[in-house]
Amino acid sequence: MMPCFDHALDHGGGDSRSEPDRLKLRKGQGGYSLVEVMMGTILLSFFVIGVSEFWSVLKGRLARNTIRQQAVFVLHGQMERLSAIYRISDGSYQIYDHTSGYNTHHPDSAHSILTDSANGLVTDRANDFVLGLVFYSDQGMSGHSSSDRNVVWIDRDHGVAGYLSWVLTDFAQANCFTGVHCQVLQLYLDYPYWVEISGHVLQLRPFPDGIDTLRLDTLIGKWS
Repeated sequence: MMPCFDHALDHGGGDSRSEPDRLKLRKGQGGYSLVEVMMGTILLSFFVIGVSEFWSVLKGRLARNTIRQQAVFVLHGQMERLSAIYRISDGSYQIYDHTSGYNTHHPDSAHSILTDSANGLVTDRANDFVLGLVFYSDQGMSGHSSSDRNVVWIDRDHGVAGYLSWVLTDFAQANCFTGVHCQVLQLYLDYPYWVEISGHVLQLRPFPDGIDTLRLDTLIGKWS
């Protein structure tokens, strides 16, 4: 008698599942469709763009905070200078106290700036404007004008500067100490500005994301 090979295949190593079961298996083992691949690529692209934008915004904020910290240091340093100038008041520093046209963070009263100094602290030559000096920007047609400005470096390596100005007012109690005349010095620093030097001309451009204003107050006492 010949063996039944069909029966052996059915119960041996062959596939004993029915045809519908085999069709379901093939569907479950199929790859991704073109639509699924495209959707995955689009979603991945959105994720990459989002991460890039996040880092771009974060980098911009870190840079802005760094500039702000540098501006704070500059403001405190200039306050020390001005306090000494008003305490000494020996005429070696020329001050013009009628500049105006500052932003809304400033009071309406006229602001003071340095226009010259005997010790070289102030310069009006763009090529001589180095870190530590005050640049006198003469914007008037002839002599001093309300649009003149003082410029100070904040980060010279990256070409960042600011406008410096101040307001000096009498203290409520002028003689705060015996024999001492006291005044309030309000110092302002508008920043950041990009500095462009073309030949002997210095120009400032405001940052695209706006200008900030720092203010520092102190009490000036001068022996009468």
